[in-house]
Amino acid sequence: MSEHRDLTDSDGLHEPKGISVASNGQVYVANGFGTGLWKTSLQHVPNTFVGRFKASTYITVTAANTPEIIDSSIGTWTSEGASGNITLSANGRLTFLTGGTYVVTVEGIASPNSAVGSVNELQAVQMWNTGIQPSDEESKSIQFYFKRDSDTRDPTTFGRSTPTVFSPGDYIDFFHVGLDNSRDIWYDQIHVSVFQIGS
Repeated sequence: MSEHRDLTDSDGLHEPKGISVASNGQVYVANGFGTGLWKTSLQHVPNTFVGRFKASTYITVTAANTPEIIDSSIGTWTSEGASGNITLSANGRLTFLTGGTYVVTVEGIASPNSAVGSVNELQAVQMWNTGIQPSDEESKSIQFYFKRDSDTRDPTTFGRSTPTVFSPGDYIDFFHVGLDNSRDIWYDQIHVSVFQIGS
């Protein structure tokens, strides 16, 4: 009797189809039609990057829909994880040295200046790809509301993951935009993680 570990694809009994040619770290993803494909799991993807921003002062929003860059003039960007494919400047610019599809996840906590603005304001963090402001607010902006009384400074959380294809030399800058009203914003934290897919 054969041992389980000695069976092959041609025996047709045990492991998922194609296991003998799947790469290390790949998982089988069913397509709903009785078959599927081997794909690289994000947990096994090399070329990951982590960066973090912490404010030292408010970002001054002068008017609604006026972008204000999130850079070293209002806080500190630091790298906490490194990749040979991605760099982070002191001003918060992510530069992609190698082309490919990357998942960029942005999460954070922001607080309003209680002396400025009104309640239920729509705010956003925008990722500008290589100097171009996103035109599609829903897919390219990380939107969040301050739903607090104007006399408080309670924080709100935000987050979004966006898969994007980048060419070598492409970069992302991060901006704040008040979509409804102007308000000064304190970014308690912005956390950026980047995973390259299929590398």
